Amino acid sequence: MISSARSKIFWAALALCATLLAACSAGGGKPALRPEAQQRAASLFERALRAQQKGQSGQAEQLLRESLASSSSIEDNPARIVALVNLARLNRLRGDNPAAADYADQALRLCSLHPEFMAEAAYEKAHIELALDRHYQALIWASRALDAEGEALMGVRRNLLARVQLAAGDGNAAARSAREALGENRKSGQAAEEANSLRLLGTLAADNGDLESADALFLEALGIDKRIGASVRIGLDLEKLADVAEKRRNLKLTADYLERAGSVYRSAGNGTKANLVLQKLEALYRDSGDSIGAEKARRQREQLPCGQAPCPASAAESARPSSKP
Repeated sequence: MISSARSKIFWAALALCATLLAACSAGGGKPALRPEAQQRAASLFERALRAQQKGQSGQAEQLLRESLASSSSIEDNPARIVALVNLARLNRLRGDNPAAADYADQALRLCSLHPEFMAEAAYEKAHIELALDRHYQALIWASRALDAEGEALMGVRRNLLARVQLAAGDGNAAARSAREALGENRKSGQAAEEANSLRLLGTLAADNGDLESADALFLEALGIDKRIGASVRIGLDLEKLADVAEKRRNLKLTADYLERAGSVYRSAGNGTKANLVLQKLEALYRDSGDSIGAEKARRQREQLPCGQAPCPASAAESARPSSKP
């Protein structure tokens, strides 16, 4: 689902490709000529994916809008749903929840005619409601996404349900959902989602004071994220491990994990996340009386690649870190 510090279009283009391939086939297996507008929509969508992979979210959004306009001109509803869901996701990930909600609602209305797309559209709607702290609505849509899912992505949908349940304060339900999701993700080979499940379970264990289990779960998630090369998730795992070490009052290990997280974020070009981690590290050193360590962390913050991402001067000025697992 989420594999980069930059906003990405997460729903694979395979959904659109399958739709377009179906539209292109004719009797006897011979390809039929596609309408020009359909060809244009597909081309624009592919360009949007490439732009997003390069971190060019503004260009990606413009291309998605053009793809949507082209498919709308011939009422190619499946292609419209794909574009709308991706526009919703793109806007949510950069913090424009009203725009994200509008795109998601448009996609959901079209899903009444194409229920095969409901799972993904409802999944995105649940994310938006969660981002808005509307937990009751998020639970409804997360449940709808789960109900509409087939088998391959059951763990993906259930992970989101667990996140919503945790945010809503129902830790027991969240633990049950996360455990089920872990089994489903292992069965379907969804490595990134397996790590998400482990991270959720680790968070619940830490909240319940079971620091040994939390530590083991976060380490297991870290191993998976390293294997698949998920930089942002590696940083998040290290932050979680630092939290556990801090609760154990092991300041040396806490600092080590925070330094590693900061290094990962810096190397990935994520100045915002690196800045937040280094703020915590600087405060940790200062509070423990290590002025040399605090000064080192401060200098590292000053050297962050602020041209790639915002580098706030203080915690009060910083953007809220992502709560996505």
